[in-house]
Amino acid sequence: MPSLASLSATRHYWGKGYGSRRTRTLLQYAFEEAGLHRIELQVFAFNPRAIRVYEKVGFRLEGRASRALFVKAHGTMSTSWRSCARSEHLKPQ
Repeated sequence: MPSLASLSATRHYWGKGYGSRRTRTLLQYAFEEAGLHRIELQVFAFNPRAIRVYEKVGFRLEGRASRALFVKAHGTMSTSWRSCARSEHLKPQ
């Protein structure tokens, strides 16, 4: 199953739509050029900006895992799984 990995940009680039555009472009390539049927990702609950981008471009929540990550300074963190299917991505908007 193909997965999506994403890197964070510095704060200077936050809130300018670059992440949404990059993710839409990646999905377009994955579905239209590579012929993939579905892409899934895992995102940590402490990253609301990423969650918003993924929701905006069509990823849907599929499940959650509580206490999936332990960070010494913050304790345990939850994560969620999201996916985007080709049929959903290619629907007219």
